[in-house]
Amino acid sequence: MKTGIHEPRSMTIKRHVNDYMLNTNISEQTFAENVKTIYHDRVPDPDDRVIKFHEGRDAYEDMKSNGQLLFRMMKAHVKFPSDIEEPVVLALPDKEQRNLRTALAARYDELAVPIPHNEPEENIYSLSVLLKTTGATIESLAPILADNKIDEADIPHAKKALQGINQSMAELIRWQKAITDIFPDKHDN
Repeated sequence: MKTGIHEPRSMTIKRHVNDYMLNTNISEQTFAENVKTIYHDRVPDPDDRVIKFHEGRDAYEDMKSNGQLLFRMMKAHVKFPSDIEEPVVLALPDKEQRNLRTALAARYDELAVPIPHNEPEENIYSLSVLLKTTGATIESLAPILADNKIDEADIPHAKKALQGINQSMAELIRWQKAITDIFPDKHDN
């Protein structure tokens, strides 16, 4: 496990959501509605729900109230419950979701790697993602390697390069697992 000082896990999530909100036109109410929908899908029994989103009144008033409820948690006016973490993460678009999952996994010195499902369409898509991320990684490394050395002068390019490397490694690990899984005794590989 990583040592040193970390921001709390909830702050990592809040920071990524805040960055997303600042860079898009989505309203707090719309984002909260997306979170509520995902939360209710994942916790279908109302008695099991820790977060009590508003519903059943005027739809606009419910959205407004739910925006206030969620963003009080997001702005640390009330405690951020762990039950809401997955719906908040899943309410983000794919790229932002992947970046946040990577940041959360990095807290444990791990990579966020999606589990392969070995569907033909998914394999073709996954291969295209691997090629795309590898190409983007090579592009992000070009300015770093332009002078044939890696040093402090490369700091402005380092974050983008590390994100690309992590995404490429995650895709390669997906492929490694999918191929390893075809062997009858996976321990012999």
